[in-house]
Amino acid sequence: MMKIDLHTHTSDSFDCELSVESVLARARKIGLNAIAITDHDTMSACGIARKAAGNLIIIPGMEITSTGGTHMIGLFLQEEVVSKDIIDIIDEIHEQRGLVLLPHPFRPKTGLVSNKEQRNLLDGEQLARILSRVDLIEAVNYRCDLEATINTDRFFSFYPDVPRVAGSDAHIDYEIGKAYVELEDVKSYSPDDIKDSLLFSPRTIRFEVYSDEAVREVKEARSDGKRKTLAFRTRSIIPAGFRRSIRTIYRRSAGRIISGRNKKFKMKVR
Repeated sequence: MMKIDLHTHTSDSFDCELSVESVLARARKIGLNAIAITDHDTMSACGIARKAAGNLIIIPGMEITSTGGTHMIGLFLQEEVVSKDIIDIIDEIHEQRGLVLLPHPFRPKTGLVSNKEQRNLLDGEQLARILSRVDLIEAVNYRCDLEATINTDRFFSFYPDVPRVAGSDAHIDYEIGKAYVELEDVKSYSPDDIKDSLLFSPRTIRFEVYSDEAVREVKEARSDGKRKTLAFRTRSIIPAGFRRSIRTIYRRSAGRIISGRNKKFKMKVR
């Protein structure tokens, strides 16, 4: 069994003040086995993290901002990705024998699908081409709102061959590990074996949900590997109160969910 948070940041990202030491300390404290350092457009913290990691496995990564603003994550990188075109970014990651992780697909301005649907930055053919080359999809991102999480689940139910994972997208220490993937079959902690497990191993996605009364609920969704659709549905991640609210909002807005941040209901995921 291996617990991995695949999306974290340090102070080497422009929007984060977390030291490498605090990231590692928090990851150890909550019992993670591995953590991916994925700072914005730089890998400068990865070397420091690996030297200070001890028994914690560090996956060197980078969250790359493409032309137009869409974010893509490279995992198991050897060096920084310099391309800005999305297809070129994917090629560069694969040339390093890394994995391409699609983060927060429905986040406004930086999500791939959001930028297709809301900003018309690419057409359907381009989207399909990109998705055919993505290795992993971030099914749960702790910092995404309710609408983005549900839309991700619905949209990617049509892509059962792409393994789903989770990441906290932590920019504050308490966010680390709020969403992570638990791999069931990992032969060893070598990079190649971890990569194989991320692609093919049965996994459980674990995350936290908070109701409007701030009652913590730990949720999970399990997948049997790359060729099976993740058992991850709206009903399984959202408490009954949220579901009733969502049904009401759908009726009033012709299918568009109003963000939980603008309602009295609020959800966070782990």
